[in-house]
Amino acid sequence: MLELDSYQALLEKIVEKNATFVSICPEKVDTIKKVYEKKEYDFHILSDMNNDYARSLGIVYHLEENLSQLYKGFGIDLTRTQGNENDELPIPATIVVNRHGIVELIHLDSDYTKRFEPEESLSYI
Repeated sequence: MLELDSYQALLEKIVEKNATFVSICPEKVDTIKKVYEKKEYDFHILSDMNNDYARSLGIVYHLEENLSQLYKGFGIDLTRTQGNENDELPIPATIVVNRHGIVELIHLDSDYTKRFEPEESLSYI
């Protein structure tokens, strides 16, 4: 959510560059709608049900049982929020695609705490 908040703060600069920001997440549509009820995002958040798109990019990993239980202990119920029992997550990724469909940047890190700095994405637009 903090990363999405950062992109919301940058949205005016993104639009000034004639670009669009879209977030893709593994949650169900109704889970995403709840996010929109709490936040005032001016961009689309798309649902990647069953991680199909992330899987096509080769960035899905299966949670081992102990990690799955740890998530549940923190109140993170992937079965409820994603609508399946796969115990899978996409590796967090930032992908910048130019208007010609050419990928300008891909940032992946299996450590979900290490994200690409949203402000830096502006230089790739």
